[in-house]
Amino acid sequence: MKYEIKEDEWRLIIECYQRVIQKLSPISRSIVSDTLAKIEVDRSLINSEQANAIICLLLADIEDEKEFLEESPKAKRTEIKQNDNNYLHDIITLLNSIRLFFQYYELSPTKNNLTNQHWRS
Repeated sequence: MKYEIKEDEWRLIIECYQRVIQKLSPISRSIVSDTLAKIEVDRSLINSEQANAIICLLLADIEDEKEFLEESPKAKRTEIKQNDNNYLHDIITLLNSIRLFFQYYELSPTKNNLTNQHWRS
């Protein structure tokens, strides 16, 4: 079982990491940093622990964005929302892809035979 991370997904993960790493708790920061170091070489998630770390990172970025928008003045908020819609959409799409891949894997009676071909076009 292996979720292969595409180049654009990897860039998105790194961007999320750079945006929120200082806001994570020390233990979360350590887990995410270690996970990124492990998956950087072959750009794939090989277990649910790695998937959970990346999902937590992506969710932290969404939460950070939500807090930022709530604190911004209303006029600026509209401008920011328009600029960030694609970014947030990409994060949510990646989050759902990873979540569904591992959820399917966990429920699949033939876990060991699962490949990325089911999820990639």
